Formats: sequence, structure tokens, C-alpha cells
Amino acid sequence: MPLTEAARPTPFDLFSLFWEDAIFELLAVNTNLYAKSKGKPSSSSAKLRVRQWKETTAAELRIFIGLTIKMGLHKEPRLRLYWSKRGRNGWRKISKRPLRRYRVLSAKYPYRVPRSCMSLNRFEQLKRYFHVSDPRIQLDLKHWYEKLEPLASVLRQRFRQYYLPGTKVAIDEMVIQFCGRSRHTLKIRNKPINEGYKIFALCDHGYTYGFLWYSSTEGIAELSSTPPNLSPTSRGVLQLAQLLPSHHRWNLLLDNYFTNIPLFEKLLELGIGAAGTTRVNCTGFPSTLKIEKEEARKVLPWGHVSGEVVRNVCCLVWQDNSSVLFMTSYHDIKKKVERLRRRPKKTSTNATVVHNIFQDQSRKVLPIPEFIDDYNYHMGSVDIADQLRSYYTTQQRCRRNWFPLFYWLLDTSLVNAYRIQKTINSTGYRKLQSEHFRFRSEVADQLIHSGITHSEEVTVIPSVGPIDISPPNAFPSIPAPREPKVTYIRRAQSSHTTTAPTLRPQPTPVTFPPPSSHTFEHRPTRTLCLFCRWLRAEDSFLGRPERKVRSINTGCRECNYTLCRECFFVFHDIC
Repeated sequence: MPLTEAARPTPFDLFSLFWEDAIFELLAVNTNLYAKSKGKPSSSSAKLRVRQWKETTAAELRIFIGLTIKMGLHKEPRLRLYWSKRGRNGWRKISKRPLRRYRVLSAKYPYRVPRSCMSLNRFEQLKRYFHVSDPRIQLDLKHWYEKLEPLASVLRQRFRQYYLPGTKVAIDEMVIQFCGRSRHTLKIRNKPINEGYKIFALCDHGYTYGFLWYSSTEGIAELSSTPPNLSPTSRGVLQLAQLLPSHHRWNLLLDNYFTNIPLFEKLLELGIGAAGTTRVNCTGFPSTLKIEKEEARKVLPWGHVSGEVVRNVCCLVWQDNSSVLFMTSYHDIKKKVERLRRRPKKTSTNATVVHNIFQDQSRKVLPIPEFIDDYNYHMGSVDIADQLRSYYTTQQRCRRNWFPLFYWLLDTSLVNAYRIQKTINSTGYRKLQSEHFRFRSEVADQLIHSGITHSEEVTVIPSVGPIDISPPNAFPSIPAPREPKVTYIRRAQSSHTTTAPTLRPQPTPVTFPPPSSHTFEHRPTRTLCLFCRWLRAEDSFLGRPERKVRSINTGCRECNYTLCRECFFVFHDIC
């Protein structure tokens, strides 16, 4: 049933499906416990270098996570540049009230948001003592991923709870970039990310439905020992496939790293079809189809398909630009579909045969087998998830080797929430164009807004006992969007008396002359127009083409600002 406009969830509502309030409360408790466990500095000189810890709250961690997401949208080479007094565009301060200052700066000055709601020292302190697991529990060294528990287990269950994938899903490997010291990372040649943590993921068009941690020394985490006749990698694929609901018919797409005859046979016993490319040394693949590529190019014509059935699995070889070895358990090899194909380069291995098919056309509609078409369209589901995560990744430079895994969980939650919104918007009364950048920006804005709003209402969370964040058994409905509220927070004045009270000097507010007293004048030197720079910063934040800023020698005599003739009246109408 399509959702109405009134019931359509906001990006923050979808993100809250995975990161509810209990998660932030748990993170606040464990962060306070970890900071307390570090103890006091041993020497008096160290006391001067260590900042005094103030216990955090769930509201403050919302601001911390929101700023982390916001930093992924606007990259800076160093963390301190986000809190620079001048910033990239050199704008002056506007207000001192935290909520209003954030609302104004987030719309016009995206690089000044962190300084308006949290200090640099506090952000670095939270990042230093941030902890997911309970520090009072002695962790097992073999279970290296337990520093992310119970957050990883809760998110793994929520990812399956709020999304039903399509019939055809894919399993592939992901790599989380990390070049620090860890015995669980690995290096893979000829990959976009050639060093880091490896993850096996089950995805559907960019939505990560399930995942398994992988270590270069310990192997796949939480791997079952049955069936014993399968390799550990095949058992990992089988374990991910068993996460799918049993009341649907599923077809699994794999690449040549996972495919083999025993795995396909076991998936058929579970009612799951499988298909994918394979290698020459694949277990059980018939030797009659193992043809060298150079020999196949001379013998087999373009588009030729040969096959042999081995234990209810069809093993195939298809001649394209090069010979392709394939295995499937649910396709009809006689079915073909017509697709627009591109002519390969003249330096291609099979150029002489393929160019006779295309002749003088650079593109041509040609029939290809249905199993090849399914593989081309659905095997990239994991790559789409990697692509969406890489655009605005929240990962920052860190020393603790489990932090990249936490950033990956945060990015995956954002990407999954974004894919849910795309699914909802594509089946409503009207299609809505939802951009990934705007989606993350709205989530970050709402996190910071809710953190600032509740910062003075929420008390410090006591550092005792774990908090239950297990999801309910019943399938919850998607919450309706919240009504927009505009709340301005003013800091309460402290009521204390002293023998000799002193008044601190208040900053002089910026005032402008009345509109009638502004005088347009020419100046001896040329500088950039102030309002044009303002508009260029807005274009950069909204992703529009940046306008050209001119160097002029005109401005306002009373305001002492450099303004061009076009911006003179517009600037004074706004200010």
C-alpha cells in the first residue's frame, strides 16, 4: 500500500529505525565507564596536559554522531580546520545562541557548523574515550570484533527486520580501508581498497541485508561447522543465504571466488537457486568445458553456448569477447534477451570475430543468454553499496583499530536508510527525487538539532548496568514524520551571590545604519564582493555551479563593506 504524503517518513525517521534512543544511551554509559577506567594521571605534570573529563549524555553523543556525518559531507585535510575561526570562506560570527546559530550557519555556512554546537576540545575528548562495548567485561582475544558489541548484533538484526529484498540478491566481499597495525587486516592486489578489513556481505541493489566479519588470521567470525564437506568460504556463503526468509523463492548471484558444485548442490536442498561465473580449477566443473581462451577464440564462434549438467547444476561456457565459464541451477539456457552492446576495442583479444558482428556500428542490439543478463544486472549489488558508502564516508583518521569498523556500521546504516527511502518514494503517489547528499545532511541536521534541544533537559546517565537494546519481536511500522518545531534554547542564568559581584563585559552587537543612510561609493583599492562570496558559498553547499566573484572597488560607506552595484540593494534589504 503506498504511503500518503502525511505518513511519508523523513530521513531522520528512517535512520532512527536502526539507531534508536537506547543505542545512544548505551554508548553514553560505556563511554563514561571507559573514561572512568582510565583513572587519573600519575604525575602532576601530566595533570596539566590531560583535560578534565565531564560525563557525557545521549544528547551530546547525538551531536557527536551528527558532526561526524556532517564532516563526511565536507571533507577537510585536518580535523582542526572544521573549527577554524576564519574557515574556508572567512565569514564573521552571527549569534551566540547555540540552536539559532546552528540553524543559520548550517544553511549558509556549512564549514562553520562544528564550532557552533561543540568545541574542538570536547569533540577530541569524546573521540578519545568513545566506547561501544562494556569496558568492565574482559573480552576474548579471539573474538576481535566484540568491541563493537552489542551494536553490531543489533544493527545486523535491524537490517533484516525493516527490509524485504528482491528475488535476486548477491554475495560478495567488501574491504574497509585501514592501514594501521592489526593482525586481522589483509592486503589484496588490484583492488580499489587494497588494504584493510574484509567483510562478506549479502546485498540487494545497495542495501546490506547481512554481513560476516573476516580476519586474515582467524577466518570468518561466528562460522558454523556444518556441513563439514564445504570449505570455510562456502560455509560463510551458506550461512548468509540462510538469513533470507524461508517463505520466498531466492536466487543467489556469486562471482568466481565462491562458486563450486558442492555449494550449489547444498543451496538447492534449501530451495535457493544460485548462479555465477567460475574458474577453471573449480571443484566439480567438467573437464570437457575447460578450454583455453586462445583455443576457444579460434574454435568457438561469437555467442556460442555449450553446457553439461553435473549433479543438478548446469555448467556452461559462453563465447563473448572471451570465453566465460558459468554455473547456474535455476536458468533456462535456451532463453535469450536483446541488449544494447558496445563494440570492443581493436586491441581486444577476440576483436577479429566480434568486429564481424558489429561491422561499422559502435553499438548494436544483440541477443545474449538470460543467465548472463541476470548476472550483469544483479551481481553489482555489493558494489553499489560500496559506491554509496564511499561518496560521503564518515571514516576519519584514528589509532584504535576497531574504529574503522564502527564508521562502516554508521555508513551502512545511512546507506540502508537511504535505500529504504528510495524504495518508498518509488511506490508512492508521486515519485520524489531524493539525493544522497541531502539525505545525509538532513539526518545530521536532525541529530544535532535533537542533541541541542535535549542537552539541557536530559540529565547525566548513570554509569551502572547494561541497557537492553534488543529489538522487539513484533514487526514495527514505519513511524510517521514528526511535526516541525522551532525551539530556541537560552542558557539559564545561574543564581549565586558573592561578596563583591563583578559584571563581565558583554560583546557589542553588530548594528547597521537605517536603510536610508547607506551610501554607495567608489574605493581606491579592489577587493572581492562580500555578498557574491556569500552566494558562492551557498552554491557550493547546495551542489550548484559556483558563480564567479568579481574584484570591484565599490562598497557601502556606512557599513564599510565591499559590495558590487548588483548586490548593494539586495544586501541591505536582507540585513
